[in-house]
Amino acid sequence: PRVKVLHVITRFAGGSGGNTLLSAAGMDPQRYESWVASMPGGPLWEAAEAGGVRTTYVRHMREQISPLHDLLACRELVRLMRRERFTVVHTHCSKAGLIGRVAAKVAGVPVVVHTFHIFAVHDGLSPARKRLYLLLDRAARRLANRYVAVAPSVAREAVEQRVAGPGDIVAVPSAVELDDIPTEADP
Repeated sequence: PRVKVLHVITRFAGGSGGNTLLSAAGMDPQRYESWVASMPGGPLWEAAEAGGVRTTYVRHMREQISPLHDLLACRELVRLMRRERFTVVHTHCSKAGLIGRVAAKVAGVPVVVHTFHIFAVHDGLSPARKRLYLLLDRAARRLANRYVAVAPSVAREAVEQRVAGPGDIVAVPSAVELDDIPTEADP
């Protein structure tokens, strides 16, 4: 039987969406059954389906923090993971990374990988919000078996912020040509 892999991303768009698409569609279809779960919207759904990737919407996933919707999105993912019995869950980005890792733990998924594309903590946040986001990221640290960063500088920042250990993260530079990723403004 093929290994079932679920990629979870907040919004299936942009550079992180393109990277996720390449990861999912680039897997050997003889060995892997690749899925992508994300909030509705975004320009990459058709490309994923054309590439043989199974797709599913997480109806309650939102870009903004919403405790109620975040809890409901987690519940949707737990149900999907239990029903489909994924061997690997690969989460992407901060919000889907947190919700997806929690859902994978609850669902009993054997292997969880998280990719850091960018961090939720940045200079534009209030000090209180920075502390909260770091606390959440650090609490989720134990919920993945392995971490990937899209650049060495991102891997270094993950270790410096203590959201991944030095031996738990590997840098795999993204092969995405950002100019080739369709945006919602493209015709």
